[in-house]
Amino acid sequence: MSLVGKTIADRDHAMRLVQAHSAWTPVEGAPAPDFTLPRLGGGSLTLSELRAERPVAVIFGSYT
Repeated sequence: MSLVGKTIADRDHAMRLVQAHSAWTPVEGAPAPDFTLPRLGGGSLTLSELRAERPVAVIFGSYT
């Protein structure tokens, strides 16, 4: 897709479309894939272990 000669709004819209259709984009309402993270005090924490206990919110984003 060529964006040469397009306005900023056109380019921004095109980029949003590309991002929305990315294979990496999570699907709203779909369960998150299971993952394991190290705990600061040792051991590990797995998402599937928390699902049985209470609701879990996983937030992805860039804050730079």
